[in-house]
Amino acid sequence: EPFFNCLANGYKRAVAVWHRRAGKDKNFINMVCKEALKRKGAYYYLYPQHNQARKAIWKGMDKGGFPFMAHIPQEIRARTSEQEMSVELINGSIVQLIGTDKIDSLMSTNPVGIVYSEYSLQNPDAWTFMRPILRENGGWAIFNYTPRGHNHGYDLYRLAQDNPNWFCELYASCEHPEFNPRGEIPHTGVLTAQDIDDEISDGMSPEKVKQEYFCDFDVSAGNILIPIQTIESAFGRKISYQYEPRIFGGDIGLSQGGDPSAWVIRQGGKIIAAKEFWTDDPIKVVAEFCRAWNEFSCSQGYLDALFEGRTIAANMRARGFPVVAVNFGESAADEDQYLNLKADLYCRGRKFFQEKMCSMDDTPIMRKLAVEASGPEWEETLTGKIQIESKKSMEKRGIKSPNLFE
Repeated sequence: EPFFNCLANGYKRAVAVWHRRAGKDKNFINMVCKEALKRKGAYYYLYPQHNQARKAIWKGMDKGGFPFMAHIPQEIRARTSEQEMSVELINGSIVQLIGTDKIDSLMSTNPVGIVYSEYSLQNPDAWTFMRPILRENGGWAIFNYTPRGHNHGYDLYRLAQDNPNWFCELYASCEHPEFNPRGEIPHTGVLTAQDIDDEISDGMSPEKVKQEYFCDFDVSAGNILIPIQTIESAFGRKISYQYEPRIFGGDIGLSQGGDPSAWVIRQGGKIIAAKEFWTDDPIKVVAEFCRAWNEFSCSQGYLDALFEGRTIAANMRARGFPVVAVNFGESAADEDQYLNLKADLYCRGRKFFQEKMCSMDDTPIMRKLAVEASGPEWEETLTGKIQIESKKSMEKRGIKSPNLFE
């Protein structure tokens, strides 16, 4: 009820981190219907994928067999389009279901209200592109989801918690002696402790239970290479590093304003500085890398050799900077254990954190580095070698590819 009334109470931005089966879509399709009757305009209900929106909402039903779209009664409909998954109301408003995998369809539109359903699995650019429109027309945006680790959903939740202009709720499913003793996490009571125990008996892992039913952002599934808690324990750690050489690391974006380039400076076990920057000009990347190298008096450097990386490394060497281009796809020194050099280096990074050899300050850029480091999953190949998740696979899970960490 508080969330259902948050827009009427003056909020324009709201986040609902609710457990699985809490009734997110049933609640928010009703909110859209109510708001569309109050103000004439376009209203978007966004899902991670277009076909998901059709199956889950357009054709979907609740557990009692009541269709979700039937919450928009025929009496207030002027026209319904099966192909566009849209409903025009008698006051001229349009409610449309769209998948953010078809993000181009959102361009040059002017919605006044948007629900981002399962936002933690969506392309975060769908919010980046639409927020200026809502700012200009006084529209609203609602985000509902169950956690998927420390990705963009986690970042948004933390922002909403600290911003009085955002309405924010997190609800677990129930009180439970192991996962929510004494009901310390607010809960809906939709499920019972016995329901949770039955899920575990049926094969659901405790980690998955904590994520899905108790909205735990900090869960690291068994195949996450470096748990976020392991990385965050390095914040403020006291180590000796002052007499070690400074090492430069660079990652090249150059993706037409999308993926940033980044550099990180490490001295011994201390990560002393880091920066992301956006440019599509390789010469500007070289200039920024050289500037940072000189500022921190680095003695050695490494760059990702993919795409423009090898050329940029050669350019820096021509200027007198002893930089090495690293090709992650090359063979690892231990070919029996690792699929490639990327897997080898990532596992060295894990050891760096696990053995508490590192330290970094608790700043926004270091927090971002920590989130990136805890994103990739790992698995064994059929021959028993360790391999690291591809960037495309991470993007499908709603997690951006690492820049600072690599």
